[in-house]
Amino acid sequence: MLPTTSVRSNSTYVSYAVVRLEALDANNNTLSWASGIVVDEMDFPSIYTCWHVVSGADPHNLPSNAPPKRHVIRVHTQGIEKRTPEITAIGGLQTFDFDLYDKGGKPTWLQGPSQEGLDAVDLPPPTFDCVRFDVSSHRHLLPGAFKPQDDIRNRLDVPEDAFIVGYPYAYSPYKNSPDPIFLRRSPACLFAPRGYILLDGPGAKGMSGGPIVTRVDNEWRLAGIYNGVLFPEATYFEEELSDNNGKSQLPLGKYTMSVIARKVVGAPIESMGSKGAAGREV
Repeated sequence: MLPTTSVRSNSTYVSYAVVRLEALDANNNTLSWASGIVVDEMDFPSIYTCWHVVSGADPHNLPSNAPPKRHVIRVHTQGIEKRTPEITAIGGLQTFDFDLYDKGGKPTWLQGPSQEGLDAVDLPPPTFDCVRFDVSSHRHLLPGAFKPQDDIRNRLDVPEDAFIVGYPYAYSPYKNSPDPIFLRRSPACLFAPRGYILLDGPGAKGMSGGPIVTRVDNEWRLAGIYNGVLFPEATYFEEELSDNNGKSQLPLGKYTMSVIARKVVGAPIESMGSKGAAGREV
């Protein structure tokens, strides 16, 4: 049993705020696995993940035909039980579902402005690959969450450590207790197109939607949302990439800065703290 804690220097602060997501079709078949971030926003508690997790399509490389439709997201998280006012038991596995569409067929998630002229799928793709869900009715089932003041407003510098946190291929070291994996990375350049930041290495399938975190003054801070892998060869050397059975020689990770991701999906970031990556006011 663990006492309820808000100590941000402990890695459990991050682990409890990262959930494993399972996308299901109308027949309850698993279509994909991913990761998500719980944030106690000032308007309502939210789970953030990627648009491609709920749609099955890359918003910047749309397929000609719509992929199999996802109907339900199943959240896998550690169980939480209040034993006494001072003691909370955390551990084991619990799940809960929420529908991706309401009865009128409207998506239940919030996303940023849609890109114009892209209608190859049945959902308008957002400018940034991120969405959020209102999980007010399930917040009591979630053992942890980031706070708005954990957000980093400015970019990480190239030599700084960043960690992709999530569930590669839905993996957790403990079968019956979701514990995310931390992969150490660093920013690969200072600037990248479309508001994304490049990392010097990718995560793995299943980590999309998980957080990018770093440590500032011995506290874990939220730097962004992991969006997946970029293959630079595909831009100029498609033949070489196909000759190598589609395997990239230099796969890079990419993420959206958390302050951008949260702003475009409507989080009330104007009221949150404004400390930068080094703890300075920005």
